[in-house]
This record gives sequence, C-alpha cells and structure tokens, in this order.
Amino acid sequence: MQSSTGDADEASDRDSDSNEIVKEFNHINKRLAEEIHAKQAQSLSSLLSSAQAKDEEITEVLSDMDDDTLSSQISHEDGRNVLHYLTKYNGARVSILQTILKRAPSLANKALKTSGLLPLHILCRYFPNETQSLEILLQASPASAAMPEAEGCLPLHFACAAGASSKAIKKLLAYNEDAAKVQDTAGWLPLHYFAFSLNGTDDDVQTLQILKSSYPAAVFTVNADGKLPVDCLAENHRANEECLRILLECD
Repeated sequence: MQSSTGDADEASDRDSDSNEIVKEFNHINKRLAEEIHAKQAQSLSSLLSSAQAKDEEITEVLSDMDDDTLSSQISHEDGRNVLHYLTKYNGARVSILQTILKRAPSLANKALKTSGLLPLHILCRYFPNETQSLEILLQASPASAAMPEAEGCLPLHFACAAGASSKAIKKLLAYNEDAAKVQDTAGWLPLHYFAFSLNGTDDDVQTLQILKSSYPAAVFTVNADGKLPVDCLAENHRANEECLRILLECD
C-alpha cells in the first residue's frame, strides 16, 4: 500500500511539474508575441510618419499584423494608434486608410487621452482638403463630426483654421449641420477661424458664404476676446473686399 501511495505521489509531482513547465512555456510565448507585435506596431508607425515611405512597404507590414495588433495602442501614454499617425503625416494615402479601417474600424472612434483628438480632427488640421480621405473617415464614424476635442473644437473648427476648401466644409456640414453654431472654449466659431485663416481666393469667398448661411448669427457673435468674425478678418492680410462684403452684408 505504501508503494502504491508513493507512486501516486510521484505521479502527482510529475503532473505538477509538467503544469508548471506548460505555464512557463505559455508565458514565454505570450511575452515573445507581445514583443513581436510591439515591433510591428512601431515599424508601421514609423512608415506612416514618413512621406517617403511607399504604399507597398506599408501594405507589407500591415499584412504581417493581426487585427488585434493593428487595433491596439502604439503609445499607452497618450493612446496613439496607427490611424493617428496616418492622418497626421500621410492623410492623402487613401488606399492605406481604407485598408486600416476595413480591418480595424473602431480606430476611427479612438481619441488621444489628453487632447481628445480623433483621427478626423487630425486629418482636418493637417490634410483638410483631402476630401476622399475625409469622406472615408466620416463614413467610418459619422458621429466624429459632432465630437469636440479637449478645447471644444469640432473637426469643422480645425478645417476652418486650416483654410479648407468649400468642398471639404460642405462635406463636414453634411454630417453635422449644427457644427457652424458651436463655439469652442475660447468662444471661437468656425467662422472666426476661417475669417482669420482664409487666403482670399474665390473658393474662400464661397466658403464664407456657406458658413454664414449655415449660421447667420455667427457674424454677430463675439469670442472670448470680444472679437467678431469681421475683426478676425481685419487681422488677416490676405483678406479682400469681397470677403469683407460678405461678413458686413445683412441678409
């Protein structure tokens, strides 16, 4: 009986040792996988941050990544992911944007932790006239058009501050018709930003008309500095008489 009990104890010890080995093996595999995924994500972010990177290079790295890795944060400090990099540095790469959103559509709704910037905010700031990319992001996340960042700016504010085309402004307003009425934390409407940033082109004149028509009361709205949109226009040396006429004209 003692021999039988001893054999059972030895078998139990062997099973326990085997389980520990399996656990350690799984732990090592998990750690190696995490390291590989981290390297893939860093490699992709570097490519997406480079204007010289070729689409083929980016596509190759993307094909080696699984969907979970693609959807994960690259920087845990601010929540930055691959779409934040793409919209800041390579917003014109439509095919890459489509590929990423097809595999990881939730990335369109991920904001940076401190600033609250969504990919749409970033695209509107750095590539406001890439209307095809703009449409792709808006289709992926229609609600983004109405989402303010930490300082209360909607994507429309960023587009106006960047002097976006009338086509881009129309597209943003199509997804959020009330965006022209929203003041940020400094009291600036999209019209304030556009008046301050426009270049005085014929298209800018059209954009002024669009913004004014979307919210006629904007021309009488002061920001936190007590300035009307026309005051912002007066500080813009690129503005012309036609721009001034639109803001002063009473409908």
